[in-house]
Amino acid sequence: MTIFRPNYNKKNLFFIILILIFLLIGGSFYIYEYNQIVELKHNLKILENKLNQQEVLNADLKDQLYRILEPSRLKDLAIAQGLRLNNQPIYLEIGQ
Repeated sequence: MTIFRPNYNKKNLFFIILILIFLLIGGSFYIYEYNQIVELKHNLKILENKLNQQEVLNADLKDQLYRILEPSRLKDLAIAQGLRLNNQPIYLEIGQ
């Protein structure tokens, strides 16, 4: 005598298919998140390189500015323009 239970087999099949669907959705989500993290790391490295380039450019510009505003150079420029150093300057005062 054979015992045949079709309803029991349908429940098992439904349960297995449900687990496979959850695994497929979870795996897809994991792959998507992993790709997003890799892309963010790549973009972060690009931005760090750009930041380093800007820091170098900023240092070069500061160096040029400090060379232009060097006190001895400014003094020579003032003498060339006919300016002289006033040892006793008169300041504008407001009466209180």
